Amino acid sequence: MEISEILTSVLATYIVTSVIILTQVIKSYIPERFIPGIGFVLGALLTFIIFGFNTGVIVPSIIIGGASLGLYDLGKKTLLGK
Repeated sequence: MEISEILTSVLATYIVTSVIILTQVIKSYIPERFIPGIGFVLGALLTFIIFGFNTGVIVPSIIIGGASLGLYDLGKKTLLGK
């Protein structure tokens, strides 16, 4: 699969949503300073698991992991995060 196919697939949305939910659950068990790193790793691992371990998935896994972290930070700064 190409990068554009992976990033525009519905599965990418599910991966980002899953990472956000998992980081919120994990947040109650580990210190908050580790959450961004764990979210990034979870996003990359889920992308590799779903789309396969090949070189064409490396860049999308980084982008998807970063997208999930950006949504985490945005949610943290809203009224719901306070």
